[in-house]
Amino acid sequence: MSFDFNQSGQMIVAIDYDGYTLVTEVDSNRPICDVKLESYLQGYGNRSKWCPLPKSPEIALKFAYHKLNVLNLEKQILIHHQPIELEKFQVCKEIEIHHP
Repeated sequence: MSFDFNQSGQMIVAIDYDGYTLVTEVDSNRPICDVKLESYLQGYGNRSKWCPLPKSPEIALKFAYHKLNVLNLEKQILIHHQPIELEKFQVCKEIEIHHP
């Protein structure tokens, strides 16, 4: 499970192993928005991250190990109709550096 607070600390977003995403107010525990991400692959790699810009309503959601979408909290919609596919199951690429 992944948690992240917005800039003011008044809201928290959580995404679990199955792709369920919930945004709530911290003080009242009132749910603001909930989304179930399509996730044929469950995973510990699910992550949520608020946009670092002050008062931004957008939350980045990484799920199914290699997919990315952005939740617009004001509109309560995912910005991309199809999630962005990241590199599958690869932590990093080796880069060869040639020195003259």
